[in-house]
Amino acid sequence: MFSLNRQSFKHSSITLEVGWLCFLWCLGGASPAGAAILYSGVQDISIPGDFDGVYLNVTTHQSSANEFTGWDINAFFGGLGIANSPTFQPARVGTGSEDLIRSIGFGTVIGSGLTYSTDYGGSGAEDESGHVGPADGQFHSGVKSYIGFTLTRADQLFNGWMQVTLFANGSVGQIHDWAYEDSGSSIFAGVRTDVGTAPRVIQQGAAQSASANDAGTAILLDAGARFTFSQGETEGNFAGDILGSGKIVVDGSGGLRLNGVTFFTGTAEVSEGSKLTVSENQNLGNVAVELDASTLIFDSSSTNDGEKNTYANAITVTEQTGTLRNTGTGTVVLTGGLSKNGTVLAFADGLFEVKGAITGSAENSDLVVDDSTVSLLTSNSYNGPTYILNGGILNAASAGALPSSPSRSAIIMDASGSGLSELRLSSANQSILSLAGAASSSVNLSADGSPHTLTMGGVISNLSEYAGTITGSGGLVKDGTNTQILSGTSNFSGSIQVNSGGLLINGVHTGVGDVSIASGATLGGSGKVAGSTTVGGTLSAGVSIESFGAGAMNFMVGSTFSYELNSQVLNGDLVHVDGSLAISGGSIVLSEISSGSLALGSKLTLISSSGLSGSNGLFNYNGSTLPDNSYFYLGPNLWFFNYNDTSGGSNFIDDQTGASSYVTMTVVPETSAAILTLIGVACLTLRRQRMVKS
Repeated sequence: MFSLNRQSFKHSSITLEVGWLCFLWCLGGASPAGAAILYSGVQDISIPGDFDGVYLNVTTHQSSANEFTGWDINAFFGGLGIANSPTFQPARVGTGSEDLIRSIGFGTVIGSGLTYSTDYGGSGAEDESGHVGPADGQFHSGVKSYIGFTLTRADQLFNGWMQVTLFANGSVGQIHDWAYEDSGSSIFAGVRTDVGTAPRVIQQGAAQSASANDAGTAILLDAGARFTFSQGETEGNFAGDILGSGKIVVDGSGGLRLNGVTFFTGTAEVSEGSKLTVSENQNLGNVAVELDASTLIFDSSSTNDGEKNTYANAITVTEQTGTLRNTGTGTVVLTGGLSKNGTVLAFADGLFEVKGAITGSAENSDLVVDDSTVSLLTSNSYNGPTYILNGGILNAASAGALPSSPSRSAIIMDASGSGLSELRLSSANQSILSLAGAASSSVNLSADGSPHTLTMGGVISNLSEYAGTITGSGGLVKDGTNTQILSGTSNFSGSIQVNSGGLLINGVHTGVGDVSIASGATLGGSGKVAGSTTVGGTLSAGVSIESFGAGAMNFMVGSTFSYELNSQVLNGDLVHVDGSLAISGGSIVLSEISSGSLALGSKLTLISSSGLSGSNGLFNYNGSTLPDNSYFYLGPNLWFFNYNDTSGGSNFIDDQTGASSYVTMTVVPETSAAILTLIGVACLTLRRQRMVKS
């Protein structure tokens, strides 16, 4: 044992001079006539591991490692030792000034029912016989607990509590926070506000259940305690405060509305089919919310926009679909993490700004925006598709807002075609797995006025088709191995880069940005792009025989022009180019989907344009150069190939309107090729004779 009575061994005389006027000023003008609980706020004052420790005045909040006039409590050796002044009397196991200070539990009534001493006092021991030890009533080393105390100011006595973490091994302890009741009434340990006349106190490990009407004027839950609001089909309305760190459960289809202040730091579980409604952030406090196929409703008001509509709660969807619904006029800001692991998080109705990360590593961790406007303002990492339905708006306003890890998210918009849903890009480029949606949906690549790029692609086998519009000043990039179909009408002004996989444009794109096809990638479809198209990979009109249009076109060395035809009914693909055609190189691949003998003179247009530009090269065909005005067999027909014909063929005649130059192939009789061969042989013989004579 060692003595901790500072009066006897350290302080020969101490004068306490804290006047009542100073006390009122420190309380912000509060007076006993208006009884209230005065809470310190979180202080987390360190208790050093040395003999000096820390001195604290609980009304002025002054703390120091040096003794000062007006100190109330002096904790030292990490809390192993505690001394007190006559104005601050901690609850003890007896009335002696050196009797041990006792640890009290959350919700304990602090008042005349506890035992106190008088004058200066001390508590502690070097071994487990002091106030820090393993037994009941002792402060367990490193574990938060409460000191109950009385406080004397100007001959008035107040009851209060102080939350501390004390250590027996010399580690730095902490004085976390404290509160006292300024009218002299008793106070519950851990309570920061008035809890009314009939609070419900649930001790550690206990469980209770009642409706909101029968829950009491407040609910105090110790760690490990559990309280269930059992509502049935009728909504409960609880106006009291909730304090502590256990768990509350909302059960029943009627759900629960919280109107009080929640200082609760535990978990709120909303059971399957139930709902929890709040109107401002103080109703939820720092509660971690668990949605078990249930709904969290924000009945927001625009007058509360800002702090009162900002929620820092962690929200987890534990089963099936958890829904966040904003039924009010305000904008709900979520700064806490939102997690779903193989479950679905849905936003419904109203305005949301999501500043906390949405996570979920398991597959099918879907995100749904249903008739709601949601702005994603941070990077996210959920593993599942993103649905934008029934007129919902999703604003991706941060790098990584649409996740790339653990995988990209597929965007699915208004599959039924009944809504006007929209994906907006703001502040950053985005990458997605694929894009699907009805004609009623839209994508805006520059919602904030600046151009952004949407990259689409991944490793999936199925085709994704988007029939909606794409607008703005940004551009598109296609990567991955999958094929993306765009069948809507778009006018975005940025470029289209097909870097890998396939892009089928079956709609009309009037934007004049350049289009490029990288080596190994494919562009095709039955639609049209207005921009100039540079082919470094494969151009293939349509899935079968289709017509594809472009503003201008240049086939680069290493490119492939894939062309399909039907020689039973004379039909074939068409690439119609409004501007000029340049052939710098590349290969042509001709594929018959059905073979038959055609009438002589049957002609197909492969490419129509306003004319050839520059010194045009030639395609390779079957490994050899395909000269202009050359012949080749394909199936039973002999074809004559012309790079700059003056008339077009019979396929897709309307799409050739306005063209003046045509790349064509025409069925000719076999004698045409024979005559050409004889002429070639004669020319070769004459050349050899001239060489012999010389």
